[in-house]
Amino acid sequence: MSQEDFDFSDVEPEKTGSPHNIQGWIGKLKQLPTNQKWIFGGCGLLLFFCCCCCGGGIFLPSGGDQSAIRNPEEGDVISIHASTLFNIYEENDINGDQKYKGKVLEITGSVDGISRGFFDEIYITLNTGEFKIFTVQCYFAEDFADRAGQLRKGEFVRVRGRCDGKVGNVIIKDCILVE
Repeated sequence: MSQEDFDFSDVEPEKTGSPHNIQGWIGKLKQLPTNQKWIFGGCGLLLFFCCCCCGGGIFLPSGGDQSAIRNPEEGDVISIHASTLFNIYEENDINGDQKYKGKVLEITGSVDGISRGFFDEIYITLNTGEFKIFTVQCYFAEDFADRAGQLRKGEFVRVRGRCDGKVGNVIIKDCILVE
């Protein structure tokens, strides 16, 4: 693989004067050997997966008003198990959004993972069943770091937060642990 295989400097601007001649670049990409096309495609797919499914900074905690989460009015919180929530979204995303998106949920389940995201945000994932690639992902504020260090995989927790829908994982933002 030589550097000239990736040299797009000879692509002429469109007659409209635009410096972004996409058709010329696509033509250059079509001329690449098959193995290099696979490399470009694989890198694009990996980038897409990281952004959409792993948090990738798109799902940063909103840092919005947490009063409804910390001090909810009676009847404003929907209690649900993590696997039930995930299965509803897995069956029909639109139905899941209509029932839960934007609402305060109190989710019970066992911790599947404790980590930091792409932009250092703290989150836990909840177990949604055997051999599931995606899960329920709960984002916390930085003041949760000390408590997150004490959690263990398999520990049963109750998390309260606002549902943000599903893109791969079901995303819950502005979370707190309910004791």
